[in-house]
Amino acid sequence: MMTESVLRFARCSLSMVLLLCLVAPAFANPAREWVDQLELLSFSESWRDVRRRIVDVEARMEYADARLKARFELIRIRNKALAKEIEPAIVEVQALLQRSPPLDPDLELRALNLATNLLVVNDQFESGFNYFRQALQRAQHVEDPAMCADTYSVAAEFHYRIGEFSTALEYANLALELTGDSNADRQKCVALERRARTRLAQGDLEPAKRDFETALDYCQSIPDLIFSGLAKLGMGRVLRQRGDHAAAESHFVNALALLDQAEFPDGRLEAAIELAMLQLERGRLAEASQTLDSVAEVLNLAGGLSSRADAYQVMGRLAEQENNLAKAVEYERLAIQYGRERAEGTRAMRLQLSMSDQDDQARHKQLELLRSQNQAIELSQENKRQGARATLYAGSSAVIAGVLLFTLLFQTARDRRRLRRMSRRDGLTGLLNHTRFFELALQNFQRAQQTGTSFTLIVADVDLFKQVNDSHGHLIRHPGSLGRRRIRRRAHRLRCGSGGRPN
Repeated sequence: MMTESVLRFARCSLSMVLLLCLVAPAFANPAREWVDQLELLSFSESWRDVRRRIVDVEARMEYADARLKARFELIRIRNKALAKEIEPAIVEVQALLQRSPPLDPDLELRALNLATNLLVVNDQFESGFNYFRQALQRAQHVEDPAMCADTYSVAAEFHYRIGEFSTALEYANLALELTGDSNADRQKCVALERRARTRLAQGDLEPAKRDFETALDYCQSIPDLIFSGLAKLGMGRVLRQRGDHAAAESHFVNALALLDQAEFPDGRLEAAIELAMLQLERGRLAEASQTLDSVAEVLNLAGGLSSRADAYQVMGRLAEQENNLAKAVEYERLAIQYGRERAEGTRAMRLQLSMSDQDDQARHKQLELLRSQNQAIELSQENKRQGARATLYAGSSAVIAGVLLFTLLFQTARDRRRLRRMSRRDGLTGLLNHTRFFELALQNFQRAQQTGTSFTLIVADVDLFKQVNDSHGHLIRHPGSLGRRRIRRRAHRLRCGSGGRPN
């Protein structure tokens, strides 16, 4: 009787185990399917539509595993970034990266890419720089080529936005090589659009046109609304530069419609600027005004300073043609302000990149030097019985190491001074650049106010100097230095009497 009860219990237990094995996937798979579908929809629908779906899926994530929850969090953070909730998105992605236990390597890389991308797009280069370097380091330890391609595409965007076009092109090519013949259509879509934009910035119209066309095919096949719109926008820019204004306008209109559908403020503003500029050039002032009005609500929402500068410049031109000079002057002032902020941020980031590379090399040399010193110390200890000879060897090693270290520090300081000097002067004329000019002008103006002395600013223009450069080449650099010598000579004469002695 006892044996029969045990057998019955064993059969029931086995049935329960089998039932759990059959039922468990039914509970696990739907959550994974929801996240997979949500990830696809996050590229093909507006952020508002995706947010409603996020709320539905979030209620079903309670029993999902840690990896699935992390994927869901990344989708939710990206959605906040697209809605221009930048600060909350940054806080959440930082918390995700600091989570214990840590994320899987591929998800950590995706989080670093997201942090870098949303900061760079919003011109917060310094904040995104650490994430950018971490992502490049992590990419070396991730086996998934598609994830590494995402990282290199982000690197291409980073360098494009600070004007390092050749480096941006290298990273975009590397991203495309990693995708190869795989089905990573989204990665190909992004990398092709960024390579095309870089080629356009370099003036390579035909390669840029081919890349934009191919990118559009991949982006529409996913579909990806944002990058489809950006590829259309790029095609319009190429056609405009080729003089095909009618086709360019059609592409700008389509790009604006796609980016409106995606509710992507930065892209909407860029497309509207290009369309309004073309309408202005074709004398259609009312249409240009209407186009700019359609994106007025995102003018201060879009993160890119260059887009804002371009927008106010077009608005200034429109106001000028409408004979509203007061508005034209105000818009031009804002355009200059945003353009200056963008230029200063870009210049600072390029200098930081140069110094960072230099510091890496210096640290590597110092590490090698320390290793050499440690080897010398170990050798000295092993040969301690040799007395004076070992002492002499150790002393010599220390002197050599000190000399090498001093030389290394001297070279590093000299290179830093050279980079600082390069960041303040124009490479062609040797004159102070835009940022340094305004710094010194402000200092002298404030000093003049404090001392009650006069402040004079001389603005000069060299007539037909472009024709001189075109005829004789850019070796004609004399006007800048000539003007500087003449001004100094005149100032000296004003300080001295006719006899050449100080008054």
